[in-house]
Amino acid sequence: MYILKDQEKLLAPIYDAPSGQTCGIFYRRPKPSECIAYQSSLLKRKGDKIQDNTFKTRLEFGLKIITGVQEGDYGIENGERAVPISSDPSSPDYREDWKELIARIAHLHVVAVAALAFEGVAARGKTGVEFEQETGEGADDIIPFGKS
Repeated sequence: MYILKDQEKLLAPIYDAPSGQTCGIFYRRPKPSECIAYQSSLLKRKGDKIQDNTFKTRLEFGLKIITGVQEGDYGIENGERAVPISSDPSSPDYREDWKELIARIAHLHVVAVAALAFEGVAARGKTGVEFEQETGEGADDIIPFGKS
C-alpha cells in the first residue's frame, strides 16, 4: 500500500561503482512546483539548437531535496585514517558542511538521487503499442529513424 504523507524521509540507496560501496542519501519528496521547474530545465531551445541541461538540472535540484546521509556511509580522511561524517546535528560525527562535501566530491550521488526522485516513477503494464520488424524485399533500404 502506498501511504500518502506530506513529511517523508526517503532513503535512496546509491551504488558507487568505482568504490564498490552502496551509500544512503536521505531526501524529501519533491513538490509539484519543483517537478515542473525540473522538467522545464532539462532541455532548452537556443535558436535552432537544443541544449541538454540534464546533468546541471539534476545536480541543482538534487541539492535542493537531499536532507541527509545515512550514518557511517560517508567519511573523510583525517591524517592516515578515515572518519565518518554525519548530517545529524546530534551525532558526534556531525559536519555542518556535509552537503557541500557531498556536492563537491560525490556529485554523481546527488545526480542519482535527483534522477530517482524526479524521474523514478514508471507506469507499468500493457502499452497497447506493438512494434514490428520490417522484413522482406526493400527492408535493407529503410533508413533508421535516428539517421533519417
